Amino acid sequence: MAISIAPNILLTSIAAFSGNTVSLNVVEKKERFRIPGITGTLVAFNINGNSMYPTIKPGDMVICSLLENLKELKENEIYAIVTEQSVWVKRVQHKANDYGQWTHLQLISDNHEEYDPFLVNIKDVKKILRVKLKLTGL
Repeated sequence: MAISIAPNILLTSIAAFSGNTVSLNVVEKKERFRIPGITGTLVAFNINGNSMYPTIKPGDMVICSLLENLKELKENEIYAIVTEQSVWVKRVQHKANDYGQWTHLQLISDNHEEYDPFLVNIKDVKKILRVKLKLTGL
């Protein structure tokens, strides 16, 4: 039986921000790579910003898997939240309306002294990716 060694991680040139938001109006470059023992279809982002310090530092790379269903989201876990304008890497909590429907995501930084939590409307979220792994010192 042949073992697949095809690259399964998509590295995007768009940095994920653990700090303030920035525009995504840049030309995205993509390349693929593989790490032995890491399986699945994954996306990697380089981190720019210090709001997730000390958990994730500027210059770290996070490797993420796509959430297929919003109900898979686990409170206070770290996710990459993709909107039309930004990619944020934050701890996430869901916020519901009076009918129990999720309407917003609260994005929370680990660097609480410098960054306040903020809300993002679920309607503005294009993708949610669960951070599975971080690479430091690249």
